[in-house]
Amino acid sequence: MTGTERGFTFLGYWITDRRVAAVAPSALQTLKNGKARLYER
Repeated sequence: MTGTERGFTFLGYWITDRRVAAVAPSALQTLKNGKARLYER
């Protein structure tokens, strides 16, 4: 997936007019943020 590819996120998947990518970048960022918050507790 390139930065110029257009699409949308649905249930953690990045969907474009050509294909469904495995995981959306925003879903990965949310996971990383959640892990950091749990680690700080």
